Amino acid sequence: MSQAIVIPPHPVTLPTSKRTIIFRKVTAEDLTALEMGGMFTHFRRVYARALVEQQQGLRLLLIAESANVVVGRIFTLFRSSDKRIADGKERAYLYSFFVHPDYRYEGLGTLMMQYIESLLQARGIACITLAVAKDNEGALRLYKRLHYTILRESPGQWDYIDHEGKRQQVHEPCYILGKQLSGSKQTSFSFY
Repeated sequence: MSQAIVIPPHPVTLPTSKRTIIFRKVTAEDLTALEMGGMFTHFRRVYARALVEQQQGLRLLLIAESANVVVGRIFTLFRSSDKRIADGKERAYLYSFFVHPDYRYEGLGTLMMQYIESLLQARGIACITLAVAKDNEGALRLYKRLHYTILRESPGQWDYIDHEGKRQQVHEPCYILGKQLSGSKQTSFSFY
């Protein structure tokens, strides 16, 4: 995955509310909207760096948009120093998955996951990994419904530089989940 991925906007209709949603790649013009009215301002620098890496083909940043308002996001990392997470070839890592509270329980999360899985599978990804906070029961239910399996526990320790230039430490115990995409060429795939 060394060159930027071209993805045209993809419209979907939510099954319960019939609202139209557009899935598309994040652009520089979306960086402020990713902060969701201040909820995620502290990740401003993280988003900006991820956008640069998307332009280099190292990540894929997707948003869900309704009436030109960002209502969801899901990011993909193609290569990690931990090859069990993302190896740059057949394994990718999903992160920063978020559905705005006003759009939850309408099927948007499921549609976003199905869409990203189809994009990744079309690009030769056979396995997806992700992390979910142990206390995020709603997300864990969604992932299990979509056939993700808990692979291991993680202390969930990481850090980032916030919008004020200060290093922030995160400790969020989590589960690492994985899924082998159906139809992948591998017949035997070991996560760990």
